[in-house]
Amino acid sequence: MTSLSVSAQDDPEKKILFDKFYNKPGPPSSIRAILNKFSLGISTGYGRTSYKSDFSGMALLQKRDSALFAFNTTSNINDDEITVGYSNWFNNVLAVDSIAINPANDFLVSSDSADLQYKAKARGIPLAFTLHYSFDRFRVGLGASFEFHKINDFNPLNFTDSLQLQSYRSPVSKATFRRYFLTLGGRVYSYYDYSLVVDAQIGVLKLGKSFDKSVIKKGVYFNLGTSFEREFSEYFTAFVRPSFEIKSFTTNLPEGLSVPHNQSAFFVNFGVYLKLPELPKCKIRNCQIQINHTHGGGKNWRSRMHPFFKKQNPHYGENYPKLLKYKRKNKNKLNPF
Repeated sequence: MTSLSVSAQDDPEKKILFDKFYNKPGPPSSIRAILNKFSLGISTGYGRTSYKSDFSGMALLQKRDSALFAFNTTSNINDDEITVGYSNWFNNVLAVDSIAINPANDFLVSSDSADLQYKAKARGIPLAFTLHYSFDRFRVGLGASFEFHKINDFNPLNFTDSLQLQSYRSPVSKATFRRYFLTLGGRVYSYYDYSLVVDAQIGVLKLGKSFDKSVIKKGVYFNLGTSFEREFSEYFTAFVRPSFEIKSFTTNLPEGLSVPHNQSAFFVNFGVYLKLPELPKCKIRNCQIQINHTHGGGKNWRSRMHPFFKKQNPHYGENYPKLLKYKRKNKNKLNPF
């Protein structure tokens, strides 16, 4: 082989024959090598959101028929009437004029003398799509998610007696939220095929059609999570990602009033990451080679012998890493055969 290699350097025809005979591999496709650095993530899961609405600088009138009105404490209040009140202070604004007060049955309280807050729980099912670029142990990318959201009744923090403040049912109980975000993260620990990744999402939240955008003011939201990942192959990874999210919006009422709504949430997402293999699948259909290899022409190919979700060492192959006699019930037998 040495003499053939030396003579091939002197004779171009022998060099071509040498390269063809020994299948000298060429470099992988630069486009596939770049695309291999990107990972497409698809996930779903479950989330719990805690709403907290603050009525500082306002007053509340609880009617016995369960109607709840928020109004300006500086408004003219006669002995038996409120000039104007707002029955919807969550997703829209609905003003009601000349609200009668019945001192015997209605409950009236001002934030000047009490802490007026309402809380509600909500649950959601997110569906998220991400695309991130990996370099060394770090990653950066973009993403979008859709959340099917259901909101329970709001309950007061104080004055919960049946003759005082009652639960408030929002006009919108179901909504679809959209998120568009930038994601940044890095791997902080690895153990064989397992990895621990800490990442953050920064983006905007789009409320559903039930929310009046003209009276809603929003800011950016932050999501911090920890992803537990299991690599099944060089281009298929499963993960579980618990995360905590901070976000809020404000409903602006007339007369310079506003009701801020905090929306802190906890999510658990589970999904997969998919990558484009750096090498194309072997062109020979009946090829049974388990490792990365070459055929005539000097082009590299990956094995056809394993599915995309199964680990395959590209140097020596791992199609059957454990013998049958060591699997399942056989592993406890001294002599399986």
